[in-house]
Amino acid sequence: MTVVPESRRDVEFRGGGFRPRLRPGISWLLALALLVVWELVSRLGLVSQLSLPSPLGVGAALAHLLRSGDLLRHLLASLQRIGGGWLLGTLGGLGFGFAMGTSSVARSIGSPLVASLFPVPKI
Repeated sequence: MTVVPESRRDVEFRGGGFRPRLRPGISWLLALALLVVWELVSRLGLVSQLSLPSPLGVGAALAHLLRSGDLLRHLLASLQRIGGGWLLGTLGGLGFGFAMGTSSVARSIGSPLVASLFPVPKI
């Protein structure tokens, strides 16, 4: 048996024993607690109903929109605006990119703009 000097011994791993477990019930309880606090804050008038309507009020409004059929109409109007904005942005971006790719003048104008926008997160 060889004797290892004290200064050369391996240090035992002391980070063991922690085994995280998922507890989905806790996240549901937190969500429920937040909804209850939100409802109480709204009912007690601590926050204006205009800026933060109560969860029950939101549910009642959703039920009314579903019953009356207005939800689909409003949803289609919003989707139309989103689609129109996406189309305009895509066409503008394609045109700008094509111009920068084919013209040195457009590239000289657009490169600093593109370089300055590059670090912005693309969400």
